[in-house]
Amino acid sequence: MTYTSIKICGLTREADVDCAVQAGVNAIGFVLYFKSARYVSAERAAQLSLRLPSFVSPVLLYVNASEEEVISSAKQVPGAWLQFHGDESPEFCLRVAQSLGRRWIRAARIPDPSPSGQAPFNLVKYALDYSQANALLLDTHVEGYGGGGKTFQLVTSATKRQRSPRFVWWTHTCKRGRRYSSSTRARLVAVC
Repeated sequence: MTYTSIKICGLTREADVDCAVQAGVNAIGFVLYFKSARYVSAERAAQLSLRLPSFVSPVLLYVNASEEEVISSAKQVPGAWLQFHGDESPEFCLRVAQSLGRRWIRAARIPDPSPSGQAPFNLVKYALDYSQANALLLDTHVEGYGGGGKTFQLVTSATKRQRSPRFVWWTHTCKRGRRYSSSTRARLVAVC
C-alpha cells in the first residue's frame, strides 16, 4: 500500500495549525507573499512553526522574493522547506536552497485550458528544468499566485515514459487528490 502525505498551506492562526496537526498532516505551509490574503510575516511563521511536532514540516512559500529575503526569513524557521511559487529560475531556487542547506519545492502553474494558440503546458520539460527540486507542486494558473480554488486537466500519458519527479504535490481537495494520487502514484497531496 502506498502512503500519501498531506500538506496544507496558508494557515495563519494557532487554532488552524493545531487542527491540521490533529488531522494528521505531514507539512504546513506559511505564505510569505505579502500580496496574499493568507500572508504571514517570517516572525509569525516562526511562532506558528513552534507548534509543529516532530515529523510535521514547516514550508515557507515565496513568490518572486529576493535571495536576501528568502535567506533572512528562512533562518527564522529552522528546518523549513522552501517553496518557490513565482517566476524563480531553476538556478535561483537551487542556489538559495543550497546556501541554506534546505529542501525545496517548485510550484508549476498549469493553465487550464492552455491559452489560445499556445501549446499545452509541458510538465515533462518543467520537471526536467527543475530536476534538482525535492518536490514539484502542481497548481492551477490563476490571476495572482496560487490558492485560487481552480482545477486543471492533467494529462499524464506523456510523463509515463519519462523519469518522474521524486515527489508530486497537488493542490486541490482531498477527494480529487486521492483520485489523482491513485492514477499517477503521487506520494503527496497539498490542500491550499
